Amino acid sequence: MTGEEGLTNSIGMTFKLVPAGTFTMGTEDGQEHEGPPHEVTLTCSFELGIHPVTQEQYQKIMGVTKEVECPHCSEVLVLPVDGDKVGCPSYHDGPANPVERVTWADAVEFCKRLSEHPDEKGAGHAYRLPTEAEWEYACRAGTTTRFYWGEDKTNYEDYEWRRENADGTTHPVGQKKPNPWGLFDMLGNVQEWCSDEAGRYKRESQTDPIAPESGDEDPLRVHRGGGVGSYTEGMYLGGYSASRSSGSATGTTGPALGFRVVRTASE
Repeated sequence: MTGEEGLTNSIGMTFKLVPAGTFTMGTEDGQEHEGPPHEVTLTCSFELGIHPVTQEQYQKIMGVTKEVECPHCSEVLVLPVDGDKVGCPSYHDGPANPVERVTWADAVEFCKRLSEHPDEKGAGHAYRLPTEAEWEYACRAGTTTRFYWGEDKTNYEDYEWRRENADGTTHPVGQKKPNPWGLFDMLGNVQEWCSDEAGRYKRESQTDPIAPESGDEDPLRVHRGGGVGSYTEGMYLGGYSASRSSGSATGTTGPALGFRVVRTASE
């Protein structure tokens, strides 16, 4: 997992600069909620993690401690941050494997804490989940085919970990071939949370789209791509560029559901 100068952060996460551009989002050849296809323009470039967040990276941030001065005796106590969130929730164990069994809210909390990390804050970095449009644009990497390697699904093993070849577990990130922009595991290993609420696509062209917030107490949030639970055929088909699902922001988890992050400049 070697990085480029300036694009690897203090906990070993490596990023790619994704250029601004225009693409066709969605498909007419998938499930109903994956269409209609529509033109989307992203006006700003962004830095996206080349891998999903790993278990080791997740633990470094969510397992951190803080020093608190006791209000009664002035003793400095070392306490875990939000004790019920400390450690790694993953079902498939492996420090280089993607973290999974995280809710959307967990992923957002990770971004918040990573943004507050002294090294990252000092470097002027902030972190967030990608929007759904950013995710698909980066996944497609300039391609217009069903998969970023073409229309043929038969050679998926070169690019994806899914049910047919994963042997029932996730795998260390970055073992398969990347997409044309150097991003790994976009269509396999784990599905990935995005920032948006789940909503219907519009056919009209859009610029920098983000689904409107519904105001619901626990809204459905989008996750994209495919994972080790996806099949190449049938009911659980997944792992193509327009693959799209959703789940509860605070309740949905799974052993094939993780996330990757965008790095921005702190305000």
